[in-house]
Amino acid sequence: MKIKILLLALVGILVAGCGTYMKSHPKAKWKNPANWDGIEKGMNEAQIRARLGRPVYLGNFDASGYENWYYPDPQGGVVQMNDKGRVVGFHRPPGLKD
Repeated sequence: MKIKILLLALVGILVAGCGTYMKSHPKAKWKNPANWDGIEKGMNEAQIRARLGRPVYLGNFDASGYENWYYPDPQGGVVQMNDKGRVVGFHRPPGLKD
């Protein structure tokens, strides 16, 4: 009986914590067109993360020497970074409304 009460209390705490996290989680920065409009070639990785958030998916360096940062997926927006961690190109997700 004590174990059941303890387990129920633990589950309650975990559920309450997850609910709080979800409510306080900010809207994804990459969905804001103004954040894409402010991107410039030469920006560094930290500047892109501050503007768009963490990429959802990272592509590997290929023959071009670029790493692709995808928001939210390969069919969405992409930021291309060179081997020095600087922006060399980008395009925002198609259909992103101003």
